[in-house]
Amino acid sequence: MKQLFKRNVFLYKLWFFLIRNNRGIRVPFFNSSTQLYVDGYPRSGNTFLVYLIRETYPPIKMVHYLHVIASLKIPLAKKIPTYIIVRDPYESISSNYLKRYAYRKQPNGLIEHLLDDLISEYFDYYTFVIGKINEIKIVPFRKLIDSAQLPAIMPELNKTFAAGFSDQEIYSKFLSAKSSFQGATDPLGASLPTPEKEARKIILKNYLRNSAKMKEAVKCFEKLSM
Repeated sequence: MKQLFKRNVFLYKLWFFLIRNNRGIRVPFFNSSTQLYVDGYPRSGNTFLVYLIRETYPPIKMVHYLHVIASLKIPLAKKIPTYIIVRDPYESISSNYLKRYAYRKQPNGLIEHLLDDLISEYFDYYTFVIGKINEIKIVPFRKLIDSAQLPAIMPELNKTFAAGFSDQEIYSKFLSAKSSFQGATDPLGASLPTPEKEARKIILKNYLRNSAKMKEAVKCFEKLSM
């Protein structure tokens, strides 16, 4: 049932406006003024990319942080420019697992069924992306964090939203945004690497390497990274 709500646009909208929109941090949803959709599997650099876009370019009406297939179907149907980040599943899945316990006590031992569910979610999400690859712009995580200039990996943004700004102005704004980014700072859910998080991820990755499901997730990542 949970997966049905994540894939069906009508059911997802019901859930979003009745439940999601009334708890925790509110996130924007699609409307007639939406100009951009930015997303990816959780813990793939979504917060970093959204921050860079907001700080580098003029105000953009953007939807982000939804992380499900149903939310991908909406901008594609509306022809809204859609950017999806893809990150190594070992990194994103292990980080996503730890994020679940960022503000509560870590369980004793691994919750294997949770890890298996997270692998399946990664595989399902990016399998859909692969099927719509001609309608979606892929942002490789490694290029996102290593690139010296945002327009180098997302040139369409520069063409569409940077009217009136010189290349040097955009570059200066990008450098300022990149150097000031912090994101979440709790030890296990931090946006940037922390010693505690990286140590725990080693244990999680060992489990993932022995998972048959993980092979299919890695294949998705490799297809999208070519």
